[in-house]
Order: sequence, then structure tokens, then C-alpha cells
Amino acid sequence: MLAQDALQRKPAEPSVKKIARDVSVLPVVKNEPHEKKDRQIPFCSLLPYQPDTIVRKKVTVDNFIRTVFFMLQASVEGLNALISQTSLHLFDPHVGETSCQIRAYQLLKLFSKKELRQKCILAKGVLADHLEKVRSKKFSSNKSVKLYISELISFFECGFFLDMDVAFLVVCFILTKYKTSVHGRIVFDYHGLSESLDIVSKHTHRLARHLQKIVSEFSVDHVFDLLHSLRGKAILPAKIFQKLTRFDESQRNMAPCFFVMEAILQSLLCRESINVLVACRASSHFSSEVSVIFQLFQAVAGQFFPVDASKTNHQMPCFVIVGETKYDSEIFLSEFLQIGLQNIILANAAEHPQYSGQRQSCYASDPFGSDENFSIEEKPEVKLLRFRLKKYQSLAQALGCGKHIVGLFSLKHILCDTYQHQRRLAVEDGAKIFSGSSL
Repeated sequence: MLAQDALQRKPAEPSVKKIARDVSVLPVVKNEPHEKKDRQIPFCSLLPYQPDTIVRKKVTVDNFIRTVFFMLQASVEGLNALISQTSLHLFDPHVGETSCQIRAYQLLKLFSKKELRQKCILAKGVLADHLEKVRSKKFSSNKSVKLYISELISFFECGFFLDMDVAFLVVCFILTKYKTSVHGRIVFDYHGLSESLDIVSKHTHRLARHLQKIVSEFSVDHVFDLLHSLRGKAILPAKIFQKLTRFDESQRNMAPCFFVMEAILQSLLCRESINVLVACRASSHFSSEVSVIFQLFQAVAGQFFPVDASKTNHQMPCFVIVGETKYDSEIFLSEFLQIGLQNIILANAAEHPQYSGQRQSCYASDPFGSDENFSIEEKPEVKLLRFRLKKYQSLAQALGCGKHIVGLFSLKHILCDTYQHQRRLAVEDGAKIFSGSSL
């Protein structure tokens, strides 16, 4: 067995099955989380400008106008894509931190809302109207000007409000549209954004960072809401989570990868109609054949169980977990199902750096840092949480799970997409497809 082989290579490691058994239990919440409704934000908050900033150059005015026009146009384009095709893969933003699982979960919940399409239709109408207004307005100024950004916001009527869900989708769409791959690494396409805006790259960096900060703030806020919705059954208390949120060099909000993943899995376990899709590729380092293994899971009675994909709706949104394995399909599926989705995903999240960037690198493997950061009442909880994290880090090493470890399953990305689209991507890539089944 794979697990036994891993232990033979690492005789000092504790038993894989014992670790998995010790750490696998997550409290299940029976009721649906309470959700905040009808939250709105002003459209101008999506622009990388402060209202009280004084403008002294005509080029700044021109950049503002181009940015407003671009944001309105891109917003209409994104909502069109969602309304007409439900192309979920177009809403997979590159934010630059370690929280893709939060966005996948946020989008999964959004795409499951019956009222979302109507919200998007109404918002698209408002955005299209404002786009035409901006098109028709002429703002004349000399090379030397002196006015406030707030005056430009007022002149171009950018103070209207957007539904929070719609704003989140719009920003996700833009950050997805301008991401690209360089040597297998996903990066933001600043050059492409600069060409679309027809302005210098310095300003496009500013816009991209601003949008990434917005999404990161939405994401951390969503985790707070999620932890509160778990009604005291969250493994990570909200009061401790608050002390674990940090900022990177670009002032993006970050949360610890492992504990966020654990909270999301807890919530998914109470949503029995939700599909979790594992899409695992054979690593090119160990196999010359391009192949992808698909296995669907659903939550039943507090556990994730495999289901037969042929008996499900392939166009339904899924929580998609993408990774690599060095084993063939038969060994992979056997070991994956035996050890369990929950344990394998949490092992990957534990091995992954808990925060991105150099600024927080000292917290990469232990997000708690010094015990001095916590009160006397919190310290026993922190001790248990740290112990739990280390257990999963040991499991990751034994199994070969992690960002730079290709063994049983190396998690590469998490997104919200459909089984149909993920399978189509594999076919277009010329991959041999293996489909798992139910127990």
C-alpha cells in the first residue's frame, strides 16, 4: 500500500492512518449559515483613487476617465458572460496570496443563489447606462488643473451603489481576465491591462493592486462571517482568527491557509447538495502520459463520500480541487478514498506556506508566532490549534502532500467551476481521462 511505502521510507514518522484518525473529526453544523443581505458599496470605491486627492495634472484627469470607462465596460462584459453562459471559470481571480479556497467557496455560494442572475441583469442595466453617460460627457481642462478627485467622481456620476455580490463578481472577472502563465506560474498581466487602458504601466499596477486588495478584504470578511455562522463549533474561534489576519507587502489582507481550509470544509459538510470535484493529473515528472483522474464527492452525515459523476448534473457549480499525483489512477483512487478527502486536503493546506510574501515569511509554518500575542484565556486554545496544525504537517510529509511535494496528491489550485468544463479542458489537452465512482 502507498501509505505503508511512505512510512517505510520515513520510519521515524508516526502512522499515516493513526494521524489521519486523530485529526479527521470536524464538528458539523446542521443549520445553514446566516447570511447578510442587500449589502452595497459605491462604484467609485472600485477605483484606485481617494476622493480627497488633489489633481494638478491633465494626464491624471485623462487616466481617471480611462479607468472609469474601462471599469464600467469590463463590468458589463463580466456580467454578460455570467448571465448568458454561466462561465464560472471566468471568475477565478489571481489575487497573489494563499486564499484561492476562500474565493472558490464564496463563488460556490454565490452561484448557488437563485436570485443571482436577476441581480446581475439589474446591475448590468445600471452599469450600461452609466457607461453611455461617461461616453457622452466631455470634461475640458488645461494642462495645469487643480481640483479634487471627488469633483471628477461627481461629474462622471461614479457615486452610484452596487450590490456587494455583484461588485465581488465584477472584480473577480477583471482579475481573471488579466492573469497569464509564465513558465508554469500564474502571474498578473500588467502589460495586457496597460494596453486595454491605454495608459502607463505604473497606473495599471496601482489599479491591479487596488482590486486585489478589495478581493482580499472581501475574502477575510467572508471567513469572519463563516466562523460566526458555525455558532461556536468552529475549530478556530473568531477572536483568535482576528489575531491571525495579516497584511503582505502590497497591503493585501491574508489569513492562515490551513485554518481557513478547515473552516470551509466544516461549512461544506453541512451543505449536502454541493459537489466537491477532485481533478488530479499524473505528474509529468513521473509519467509521460497525459492523464487526469476525476472524482466527485458529496457530504453525507458529516463525511465526504464519493459519488458517481454519471448520475449528477455536470453543469452544476463544484468546489474544484486541482492537483497532481505520481501514482497511476488505480493506486491513487484507492489510497485517496482510504485516507479521505478531508485529511488529504488539510494535509496540503498545513504544508503550504500559511501566508504569502516575504513580509510574513516568519509565520509560514506557524501562523501563531509568539504566545505573547494571546491572552491567558486564549493560550490553551492556541496550544491545541498549533498541535493540530503540526499533526497535519506530519501527515503531509508521510503522504507526499504539498506545494513542493509530489506524492499521493500535491494540491495546485482550488476554484469554482463545473465538472463539464473541467472535463472539456482535459479533453482539449489530449489527456486520457479516468473517472472515479461511488463506493
